[in-house]
Amino acid sequence: MANNQLIHNILSEPSESRTLEFKRLGSRNEGLDKTLQSMVAMANTDGGTIIFGVDDPQKTTLKGAERIFGIEENIELYDELGGLLEKFIPQYREFGRLS
Repeated sequence: MANNQLIHNILSEPSESRTLEFKRLGSRNEGLDKTLQSMVAMANTDGGTIIFGVDDPQKTTLKGAERIFGIEENIELYDELGGLLEKFIPQYREFGRLS
């Protein structure tokens, strides 16, 4: 699937679900702990997908591509999150980034 179609499909989701979450992570106060809790919950159930760098559609008035902030907004926090995952989840692997 082309990146443009994948991005369109992701942004078309009306809300989060048990297996889909959107995490902006604009600042440390916005939820590193909540993100880790979501990851652990998904790992302990049926799994799921977390889309980083995109606002949750139910927590913003922004629509479509306006919800995309990208991980560059706070790359250090994403790197810290990756380090924690590698430390505590041996089978963790980073998936590709869309641009």
